Amino acid sequence: MAIAGKVRWLVSQPAFRSKPAWVVARLAWWWFRSRIPCPAIIRLRPWDLMLQLPSRWRGVAKLAYAFRERYEPELVILDRLVGPGQVAVDVGASYGIYTCILARLVGPTGRVYAFEPAAEAAAVLRRNVERNGLGWVEVHQLACGHASGSGVLHHEPDPSRNWLAASGEGGGGSRGTAGRRGGAG
Repeated sequence: MAIAGKVRWLVSQPAFRSKPAWVVARLAWWWFRSRIPCPAIIRLRPWDLMLQLPSRWRGVAKLAYAFRERYEPELVILDRLVGPGQVAVDVGASYGIYTCILARLVGPTGRVYAFEPAAEAAAVLRRNVERNGLGWVEVHQLACGHASGSGVLHHEPDPSRNWLAASGEGGGGSRGTAGRRGGAG
């Protein structure tokens, strides 16, 4: 995407429109951090959560760092969909932003099942669950699919764009790791 397109996208975001100077400052700081690299801890105040994010310039971590609780519009309406004592599932949990928010919403009488096949992201997810004392979350390092089997998880420079191919499918230029996926039954 050309720079002009990226700028148009950025200024269209509610988080940017709300606090443009903060977002620009956070993006500048994230650019610097991603060169070191030095993970960051962010606080999501509405849910009293502290989350670690690996400092990569590309991907979900940068946006979560810059936009915080306005990272995705769905975050602010989750409490209308999920409540205490319920069960929630996060498929493709990445670093655990949704997982941890869902855990706060269902509380200790509920349950959250988080699925993340990528080893690095799953490790960060586990640390974030532990850091916030969310003992009612189960983290599973595997992919979800319509059938049980094995496949290859292709790792992209932007970890939020990793993808799973059935064994034997081509993989473009991405790096892959063998793994298993759980089926629907």
